[in-house]
Amino acid sequence: MFVVAVQFKLKEDAYEAFRELVIKNARASVKEPNCRQFDVSFSADRTQCFLYEVYTHRAAWDVEHYGTPHFKAFAAATPPYVASKQVDVYERDDS
Repeated sequence: MFVVAVQFKLKEDAYEAFRELVIKNARASVKEPNCRQFDVSFSADRTQCFLYEVYTHRAAWDVEHYGTPHFKAFAAATPPYVASKQVDVYERDDS
């Protein structure tokens, strides 16, 4: 399994618009055949968003997921709301 952790720092007053976009993307993502989990969390002050995504393999994320219409729409629509973004990737240890 392949795990992606994404942290967004949001611009001021961006929470409502960003939340709508990220929830729509998450709901579509979990329908992808190789996406096993896609969780969305926000900080209490609504200035940060954390995504926890699990895929069966790396290409399911960086080829299949990135190629979907819902991800492309999300990526195109969110820059006005994002101050910074950090992406970390991991191989899950299921031993």
